[in-house]
Amino acid sequence: MGDRYRVVVWGTGGIGKPCLKEAMRLPEIEVVGVFVYSEAKTRGDIGDIVGLPPYGLKATMDREAIFALRPDVILYTPMDHGDFRQDDEIMDILRRGINVVTSMPYQNVSVRGAEIEAKIQQAALDGGATLFATGVNPGFIVERIALAATGGTNAITEICAEEFVRIGTEPQETLNAFGFGLPADVSGRKSAAATIAEQYERQFIYYLGEAFGTPVKELRYSADWKVASEATQAPTMVIEKDTVAYVSHRWEGITDGPKIVFIVYWYMTDEFKPADVPCEDYYRITIEGRPSMRLGIELRASIADDMRTYPGDPAIPAFYVTAVNLVQAIPKVIAAAPGIKRIEYAANSYFKADMRK
Repeated sequence: MGDRYRVVVWGTGGIGKPCLKEAMRLPEIEVVGVFVYSEAKTRGDIGDIVGLPPYGLKATMDREAIFALRPDVILYTPMDHGDFRQDDEIMDILRRGINVVTSMPYQNVSVRGAEIEAKIQQAALDGGATLFATGVNPGFIVERIALAATGGTNAITEICAEEFVRIGTEPQETLNAFGFGLPADVSGRKSAAATIAEQYERQFIYYLGEAFGTPVKELRYSADWKVASEATQAPTMVIEKDTVAYVSHRWEGITDGPKIVFIVYWYMTDEFKPADVPCEDYYRITIEGRPSMRLGIELRASIADDMRTYPGDPAIPAFYVTAVNLVQAIPKVIAAAPGIKRIEYAANSYFKADMRK
């Protein structure tokens, strides 16, 4: 047995808390530090942040104290403001020789242009560190499951991934930013949430285009929304009659080969839950080819006990899938050569427009 991995969790929000829980529970990991943005979280043990027994460690708001720990990896999960303000912080961490594993939109940095990719790559090389980004999607659903599934079909004309999520546990201001609880004419504009989401969706849409050998030439966007037929009490707000309770966003990657489509369906009430969707956190992959194929992926805290979330823990299953992907990446990131590490293509066969390339 080797030494334990020395890990820091940076940010303890929606993704950070499941990351911290998973890291604290695994005997092969030693959590050596936790960086937080709230002084209140520094007062007790880190176990208090996630409802676990004391770990013998306090969180800190001191960046230099975190760097002084010389961790093997930082699990980097701060709030995403949608403006890539985290670039400088990530590059600073990399230059200090500390590996970064993140759920933020760095899965396919090339979509932001060669200049930015080169800048981040150089920071990693300067420090001899590695940057790797993953998550539920991007990271898992499309890059690992959908791509692998294309190994069962040829002549693909379209691959479509769909996300169905009942939301509502977020603060009202967050839900308003998603367009919920607003008049349709206001919500119908491209919301802040959709703008941020697109930064993530581009990562895997362009990734698939590259994998197939048919790069994406154009990314098209459209949206749909529906209003509540009556006032409904959601977990953190009231959805008034004739205000938005369902939002759908669609992105299409246009290539010289298959069309690559991703659609999210976010809804606040059962009135808008599709009849063929079996649970509140569901992904569906449809591949139109020879032959065609459809896969459904149910995410639950427990299928055996029919639980969406764990008792006393509001984190939805997708947050835990993201956290597990980050934690499981630690050994390979530590062993990787310095630089930006991308998600590997499917281990076995997968579709290519021309198998000779």
